[in-house]
Amino acid sequence: MKRLTKFIKDNISGKKVLCLSILTNAVYVFMLTITIPKTMEYSNGMKLLDMMPAGYDINYVSELFSLLGEIGYN
Repeated sequence: MKRLTKFIKDNISGKKVLCLSILTNAVYVFMLTITIPKTMEYSNGMKLLDMMPAGYDINYVSELFSLLGEIGYN
């Protein structure tokens, strides 16, 4: 734990935090606008499991995975 705390203290700076924040948000926007909608095309509009914070049941998972097929997995 001390190593982690030391690492954070040694590497924290406004510039690094800003750069990492911008990078993280860029990846998130890419996922929301490109990868998630493209994957949902293979599932006929079913929500992906990560987009369901309230949870899902085994029947939903089974149906989603069968609709995605091998192409959707890749």
